[in-house]
Amino acid sequence: MLHSSRLRIARFLKKNTPPHFSGVNDDFVWGAALASERTADELLVVGEDGTVLIGNARDGFRSLGEFFPGDYIWSVRSFLGRIYLGTCLYVLEGSRVRLLTGEKLDGKTQVISLDSVSDNALWIATNRHAYRYDGSAFTYYQHGDNLAY
Repeated sequence: MLHSSRLRIARFLKKNTPPHFSGVNDDFVWGAALASERTADELLVVGEDGTVLIGNARDGFRSLGEFFPGDYIWSVRSFLGRIYLGTCLYVLEGSRVRLLTGEKLDGKTQVISLDSVSDNALWIATNRHAYRYDGSAFTYYQHGDNLAY
């Protein structure tokens, strides 16, 4: 996400902070995405302390949880009706998160960015490689400069 977009979201949240929430500043927001593939009515916002917020400017935002105290969630994406979080790769299941793993994708892999495009796949960019996830299986794409990893 562009830094200027993160700043606009953070500044909005400072003025419209969820009731129990504190500490929203310009460094808080790391990622944002539409909450559903079907409607643009809600936005997911992730950032500091593994926090996930959902909402919109009209109704405000509410917290879905703080899942990784002391850490960041770098990216978020709704895909096939589920919410995926990028720090490692997690899927949000109710009030809990579950780690997803695949070839060379484990609890140590830093997920930098998540995206879903018209090919019905979740694309995962990590600090070393890329993955395509169709909802049940991963396809691993090795980057030539990172053959040793």
